[in-house]
Amino acid sequence: MSEPRFTKGPWKFNGSCGDEAILSSGDGTSTGYVVAVCDFSAGDFSEKTAQANSCLIAAAPEMYVILKKVLYNETMPDGDEFRKTEFQQHFLDEIVKILKKAGGEK
Repeated sequence: MSEPRFTKGPWKFNGSCGDEAILSSGDGTSTGYVVAVCDFSAGDFSEKTAQANSCLIAAAPEMYVILKKVLYNETMPDGDEFRKTEFQQHFLDEIVKILKKAGGEK
């Protein structure tokens, strides 16, 4: 799996500006720079829902990092034998697909 192409986090939701939400990236000590603008006017949903959508998008880089950690920890041999159930393997395969999609891979 290659390195992701998106702007590294953390991202944060900076609030609404009219019909748009601003998401920014920074080191936590400054406001950073705009990584996305979410247009509320295109959808048929409340401002509260639009803000919740923006917060979910802002959390994406952190979720990406956690999923990579889960994948790495679950695929490393543990002791003499390493066996995964079919159930576990299914979810690990799904995590790989999501990470590739989020990282800009096909």
